[in-house]
Amino acid sequence: MSVINISDVAYDEFKAFLDSNDVKDYKIRINLAGFGCSGPAFNITLGGDEEGDIVEKVKDITFLIKPELIDDFKGFTITGTAENGRGLSLEPLENAGGGCGSCGGGCGQ
Repeated sequence: MSVINISDVAYDEFKAFLDSNDVKDYKIRINLAGFGCSGPAFNITLGGDEEGDIVEKVKDITFLIKPELIDDFKGFTITGTAENGRGLSLEPLENAGGGCGSCGGGCGQ
């Protein structure tokens, strides 16, 4: 089962982004940055393997993900500018909740 869905167009854009930032080993960690009014927010960092990681290689890029993120979100889709009109985007396959009913504050997350 693949935990990373990425089209060839998004892959090329993402790899070009990594190359322009001198990322040499193409090891990318997906992290949960927290929850906000729109639900979960994620970030990517450069990092080495950690014990227990889910490791998925897509062409030259290796994605490292904590198992609990896969349990909660079932995996991720990466889209590019040509697909979504706003740039590279990382979205969970399933939303595990955590957003607010309104953006009036007081999320309590």
